[in-house]
Amino acid sequence: MKASIPDASVATLSVGTVDVRQVAVGPMEVGRLVLNDLHVDLSTGAASFRDVRVTIVLDLRLDWRVTIKIPLAGSFSWNGTVKMGSHSFTVGLGDVTVPGLQSSSLDLPSSTVDRLQAVVAPLHDLHLGQLVAEQLRLHGVTAPVPDFTLTGLGLGRIGLTGLGVPAAASAVATIDRVRGGELPIGQVTIPDLRVPEASAGRIASASIDASGTSNPVRFVADAGVLTLTLHTTPGARIRARELRLDNLRTGVAIGAVELHDVVLPYELLGLTLSDIGINTIDVPVIEVV
Repeated sequence: MKASIPDASVATLSVGTVDVRQVAVGPMEVGRLVLNDLHVDLSTGAASFRDVRVTIVLDLRLDWRVTIKIPLAGSFSWNGTVKMGSHSFTVGLGDVTVPGLQSSSLDLPSSTVDRLQAVVAPLHDLHLGQLVAEQLRLHGVTAPVPDFTLTGLGLGRIGLTGLGVPAAASAVATIDRVRGGELPIGQVTIPDLRVPEASAGRIASASIDASGTSNPVRFVADAGVLTLTLHTTPGARIRARELRLDNLRTGVAIGAVELHDVVLPYELLGLTLSDIGINTIDVPVIEVV
């Protein structure tokens, strides 16, 4: 047997309080994140390298060639290479202040990141206020979904018309779990986002050690009989105990943060409805078949 209700209406459904034990959200998917008019200010009281030492290295090699021309006998030549080794010297510069870092800024008109996922922590123990729903209408209700049977009682068809209930009440209704789909939020825009200025008293790096080698340089001296070529390969090594930034201050301003194609899955656990009131239930026709 099934009970068929073609049309039913509820004038007002009121819930005194709504308690949710947990709201599980996410992971939130963002199709595209756009940052418009990004402006970053950076300023320091002083920027300096501490205990700077510069080492200059010269790798020397001397090529020689002797050429003798004898009439009627031809030309004779001898050549060779003298390796003069590497020679270096170090200059201590002490503390060196770096100009140009005291105040700087960065401006980006637009920056885009595609395909983001954000993990949203669950919300626990939500206590919401009163909930009121008006003019609820149900169409084409069939209950229960599986057929029900009355043993030993034969009924062909039962019809009730003009059924009306003035009001109904329930103290508590609990729902263990409500599964939601994916809530398509679409686009979210946060205009004029400004991060408060942050400051740090002093920032110091680890020790710095950098080196580099230049292309070889040749010096040629040709005296006819004797030709000398000096090959010099210069290099440099810079060492500093630390890079120190004092009174560092930063500020960030974003014209707008845009989230496109946002999809938010959700799930409700432990839903409790208290002080439920239903006013004026009208059921024009009920048929039991």
